[in-house]
Amino acid sequence: MLPIIIFILASKGAMGYMPDIGTLENPRIDLATQVISEDGVVLGNFYFKNLNRTYVEYDDLPKHLIDALIATEDYRFYHHSGIDFKSVFRAIVFMGSRGGGSTLTQQLAKLFVSHTA
Repeated sequence: MLPIIIFILASKGAMGYMPDIGTLENPRIDLATQVISEDGVVLGNFYFKNLNRTYVEYDDLPKHLIDALIATEDYRFYHHSGIDFKSVFRAIVFMGSRGGGSTLTQQLAKLFVSHTA
């Protein structure tokens, strides 16, 4: 019952802005790359006006690149359904000092909605 209530609230905008399907299917690749220091200060913005950015289909990515991303960001990616409760609990107990609690799925969703992951 709770998932249904959450779904209805989210679809009505009660939990914030949700992009439309067109926005999700056509992400902006012309955004600047930011280099951010450990203390959160933006050290620089790099904007290459699509000179160094090429849209690549998922199927064209090398498997070792995907495996490397998963190994560094969410090594239990294949063992949870988008929310890693063990990582969330660890992040709460240690206040983020031993890693965050968000999964790749959550980071992607946050990136689509707020442009910051």
